[in-house]
Amino acid sequence: MSDNKNLPQTFSLENFNVNALEEVKNKRELQLQIIKDNPYIEITDNETFTTAKKHRTALVTCKFW
Repeated sequence: MSDNKNLPQTFSLENFNVNALEEVKNKRELQLQIIKDNPYIEITDNETFTTAKKHRTALVTCKFW
């Protein structure tokens, strides 16, 4: 008669593997690709300044342009 579907599941932190989560899979490769695609550049004019801003923003927010 008891309904176990509504009870929260418990787990042990010792056995918890972060790398098994779907949200975490391939994140390291994605971050390394973002770093590779957005290198630091020397600012010499307005065009390189604009490019540097985009690269900095991509690195900080981890987004592709």
